Amino acid sequence: MKILVADDAPSVQDVYDLLMNHWGYEADIVPAGRQALLKAKTDSYDLCVFDIDMPGLNNIVKRR
Repeated sequence: MKILVADDAPSVQDVYDLLMNHWGYEADIVPAGRQALLKAKTDSYDLCVFDIDMPGLNNIVKRR
């Protein structure tokens, strides 16, 4: 399974990296939403995990 993870916190990125490696998954980890969108356009992923408050993407989805 190939996973895309987008999170701007380095400590959270480290946790995702450790977990994904431990579970045997291949993960690309990016620090910003726009980078995640570019990766998703160029690569194929089975799962995408995004931080709910991503720099550069906060105004794309309107919150109620």
